[in-house]
Amino acid sequence: MNTQSNLRSRVIEDILRKLDLDIPLVSTKGHLIDKSLCDPRNAIAHGKEHTCPDVGEYQRVMDEIVVLMREVSSAITWSAGQAAYLRG
Repeated sequence: MNTQSNLRSRVIEDILRKLDLDIPLVSTKGHLIDKSLCDPRNAIAHGKEHTCPDVGEYQRVMDEIVVLMREVSSAITWSAGQAAYLRG
């Protein structure tokens, strides 16, 4: 899979589409993925100034991302159990 060196929400959606996985939560959390994860990660990686979130904001983002990760994991596990990849 080509992550285009940057796993923004659009790239995640493209990968999931290629795997024939429909996970609406990824679309609804696109802004969170891009603005709360990718942008800060890129700023840090490229040596740009970045303000760390306060503990409450960090916890909120972490909680939402964990829910999203569980949703993706469940969809992948279900698809694999159904051998859906053989039908594509």
